[in-house]
Amino acid sequence: MKTKMGWWLNFLVALTLVLTVLPGGANAARPPAAPNIAPSVQPQQGPPPPEPKKKEPEPLPPKKPAIQMEQILAKLHPDLREIAQKAGPALPEGVGKAAVGPQEPISVEIFVQVGPEQKKEPLALDKYFVDGKYIARPPFGKGEQRIQIFIGQVMPSSLLKIASLGNVQAIIPIYFERTAEPEPYPPDEPRKIPKRGPEDWAKLRENADKLREGSLPWDQAKAFGDGRPDIRPKDWFEVLPEGPHKAKTAWDRGYTGKGVTVAVLDDGIDFAHADLLGTQKIYSSTVAPQYNGWPMVFSPFSMLLYAYDVFFGTSYIANGYPGIHYVDTSTTPDLSPCGPGISCFKYTPLIDYGVRGIEHTYIISNTMTKSGVVHVGTHPDNDLRDFIWGEKVAVLVTDPNVAGVYDTVYIDLDDDYDFRDEKPLTRADPTDPSTYNNMVAYRDMNGDGIPDISGGMVYFIGDGVTPIPASDWMYGGLIPGNGDLVAISGSTFDRAYSHGTQCASNIVGQGRVNALLPEFADLGGKPYSVWPLTPKWSTSPIFTTTLIPPSLMLTSSLP
Repeated sequence: MKTKMGWWLNFLVALTLVLTVLPGGANAARPPAAPNIAPSVQPQQGPPPPEPKKKEPEPLPPKKPAIQMEQILAKLHPDLREIAQKAGPALPEGVGKAAVGPQEPISVEIFVQVGPEQKKEPLALDKYFVDGKYIARPPFGKGEQRIQIFIGQVMPSSLLKIASLGNVQAIIPIYFERTAEPEPYPPDEPRKIPKRGPEDWAKLRENADKLREGSLPWDQAKAFGDGRPDIRPKDWFEVLPEGPHKAKTAWDRGYTGKGVTVAVLDDGIDFAHADLLGTQKIYSSTVAPQYNGWPMVFSPFSMLLYAYDVFFGTSYIANGYPGIHYVDTSTTPDLSPCGPGISCFKYTPLIDYGVRGIEHTYIISNTMTKSGVVHVGTHPDNDLRDFIWGEKVAVLVTDPNVAGVYDTVYIDLDDDYDFRDEKPLTRADPTDPSTYNNMVAYRDMNGDGIPDISGGMVYFIGDGVTPIPASDWMYGGLIPGNGDLVAISGSTFDRAYSHGTQCASNIVGQGRVNALLPEFADLGGKPYSVWPLTPKWSTSPIFTTTLIPPSLMLTSSLP
C-alpha cells in the first residue's frame, strides 16, 4: 500500500511539472489584453526634407616620387661622390663607434633653383652649413625660376642630405690651391724652374745693391708709350710676313681691330710688357662713373678669398695667399720726420704666406700725404722675391691731393725702401689716351725705354664707399675700408709663367720688341721668359684689352 501510494505521489509531481512548462498549461503566463482606444487622426504632412549631401573628401595631393640615389649622386661633383658615400652620420660620444673617423668640413658651392615659392617656404640650408654661416650670392638668370649660389663649409655627412633637396641642382667643391697645370710650352723643350727658398732669397738680397747700381728713378727712365715717344709701327706688324696670323692680309681687307674690345680669360696679363702698354681697356661709363679711369679687370679667385675673409673671418688676403691680386693695406704706420721734407716709418713685409720677413725703415716725401696718414701693405708677386730681390716689396697708399682721399699708390719696385723714386700710380683720364698707363707700375733700370721690372697694374683703391668692381653682382657688394685695399692685376704672382700675357701679345702686341730678347740686358743672365720683365702667373683673372692699331699682329713673344 505504501508502495502504490509513493508511486502515485511521484506521478502527480511529475505531471504538475509538465503542465507548468507547457504553453497551454494551467500556470502559463497570459499576455495582458490590449486597451480599447480609438485611433487618433494624424495631421497631413508634406514630403520629407531632402537629406543633406555628404561633402566629398578632398583628394590628397599627389606624393612626389621619391628621389633615387642615382639622382642624388648626379647632383654631386665627381670629387664629392665618394666622400659623400663614405661619410656616415656623426655619433655622439659614448653612443657607439662611428662609421667613419672624424670629419673635416669642406668648402662647397651649392646651386639652388629659386622662384616665387621660396618666398612662402624658403629653403633652409643654414642648418647644413658649419656654424650656420654661408654666403648667398644674388640670384641670376631670367624669368621667375632663377639660380642662386650658396657658398660655405659643410660636413661630408651632410652632402647626400643637401643633394636630396628638390631645388638643389648641383654641389661642387671649392679648391683654393691650384689643381691643374698648363701644358709645358714648347712640349719638346721642357724647362724646370727650381723652387726658391730662404737660402736663395738670402743670396739675392746680397746681390741687390749691385743690381740697383746705376739705375735711374722712374721719372728719368720712362717707357715707350708712357711719357716717352713711341716706337711702334703705325700699321700692322708680324715677325714673318707670311704669317702665321696673316696680319697684313687682315689689314688689307680693312680689319685693323680699331674699336674692338677683347676679354682674355686666362691666368693673367702683364700690361707692363713693352708690347702691351696702353692696350688695357679703360672704364668710361655713365652707369658706374665711380670706376671711370680704372682698367676693366676682374679676379674671381681674389674676390672669393676676400669674401671668405668678410663673411667667415679668415685672413687670406692679409696673409698674402699665393696667387691673389689684392693687397691688404689696412696698416697705418706711424710717420716720423727723418730729414728735410721727408718722413720715415717702419714696416715688415710678408716674405711668404702668413710669414713676415725683415723689418725696414721706409722713406716718403711729405708731399705724398695731406693728412699725415698713409697705408702700407705687401705686394703679392712672389717673383720679385724669387728672382730679383730675395724679398717681397712694399706697397704704399697715399692722399697727396685731398686729406683722406687715397687715390695714389706707390710700389717699391727697386726695393730700396724709398718711395720717392717710384711712379705715382693713379687712374687715367678716360678722355686723354696719354694717361692710359698712369696705373701701370714698372721700372726701366737702364733708361732704354723697355720696362725691366713689372709691378702690375692698379685697378682699384678702397675708399670705404665703392664696392670692388663686380663684387656687387657676385656677392652683393664688398666694400673695403678707406685706403685699406689695393687691387693689382698682373700675370702670374705665384709662379714663373704667364700664358695670359702670351695670349694678349697675339691679340694686341704693339711691335715695340721683336721676338726673343737675347737676355735681360739690364738685369743680367738669360731670360726666364720671352719678355724683358719678371715673368709671372695669376689665378684666373679676367682682363679686357682694347685692340688699337697696330693690332691683329704677332709680336713673336711666344717661346
